[in-house]
Amino acid sequence: MPGRSLDEVCTSIAPIDGVTLRPWESTDAEVLVAAWNDPEIARWNPVPPDRSIAFADAWVTGAAVQWEGDVGIDVVMERDDVVIGEIGLQVAQERGLAEIGFWIGEAHRGQGLGATMLQLGIALGTQLELQGLVAMVDPANDRTIALLDGAGWSELPATQSTRRAFAYRI
Repeated sequence: MPGRSLDEVCTSIAPIDGVTLRPWESTDAEVLVAAWNDPEIARWNPVPPDRSIAFADAWVTGAAVQWEGDVGIDVVMERDDVVIGEIGLQVAQERGLAEIGFWIGEAHRGQGLGATMLQLGIALGTQLELQGLVAMVDPANDRTIALLDGAGWSELPATQSTRRAFAYRI
């Protein structure tokens, strides 16, 4: 994306509640495999059929390629050098929008990190000079719907999608 490395973008975002962002690294492959095999993450997020360490390592490489191709960003949320989750943006630069996706690892759920995660996602969108973010949510995902609602995201009118859409203007 516009002339900056992903690491520069991440370090330009101030920590929120001690949580920072950084690019995925090959040493994170085990964390990624654990997330893909977490039933709660897999329930609400698309996970690959191949959940091996080798595939996770290739996925990390692909995340860097996505950034270089101006189509997306996937970053680690970290506190005290421990990966706590992920934020991903699929960017439609010509529209000034990105679809946000995220997850928090099992050991870190229930600690009030959802609002922090959304703030960091908005900060990413700001760094990318986007005008807004959209979240597509399974209608049965009550926790995420409540999180978005409580954080001031607006629900968009129903479409033919099976998911509920929420938007945030940056």
